[in-house]
Amino acid sequence: MTPNESEPGEDWEWQVDELVASAPEPAAGDDDQQAPAGPPAGAPAITGLVDWWSLTPAQRASELAALRLWVGRLVACYRWDSSTVPACWEQHEAAIRMLDALRQSYRSALSPDMGGSVMVAWHRDLAFVRQELREYFAGLACRTRHDPVSHDAALQSWAKDIDEHGRLADTWIKGQERAYQAYQRQARDWDPGRS
Repeated sequence: MTPNESEPGEDWEWQVDELVASAPEPAAGDDDQQAPAGPPAGAPAITGLVDWWSLTPAQRASELAALRLWVGRLVACYRWDSSTVPACWEQHEAAIRMLDALRQSYRSALSPDMGGSVMVAWHRDLAFVRQELREYFAGLACRTRHDPVSHDAALQSWAKDIDEHGRLADTWIKGQERAYQAYQRQARDWDPGRS
């Protein structure tokens, strides 16, 4: 089955693989195995942290490929079941962010400047993220396969509007108007002599 023939929600991994394959080749001497994709050209580098919102599709695919390896090893090592990290975790932005934060914490813990006890602190992070993931996935029906109906139902309509349309969203515009009106009331209350 080719990507164009696949049904929505099926064989989604080909999309990530296709994006990775279509990414431009690194320049000679670049070591793309070590460096994270990072922000777009011209943006300041940030110590290896990933700003998922600013990534190009190719950068996102590359970051997901690295995160997928790390998460697979984590889930296997700690024997987490699908109530913590189901197979469709990559289709849940919140799970991506939580697992990436845990990965960043792990990388920091491995820094040569850190002492041995930092891994105890990392295991506290691990326990916290595990609980957060369980709570997140408890409200979704994604234990054995991705369930877009429960995933979409869990998203509040105002957040979906802003996520899809940004500052052009009706929700954002109305919120901005309310905030400006509240600002005007507070300014009048603070200095009644001004109108």
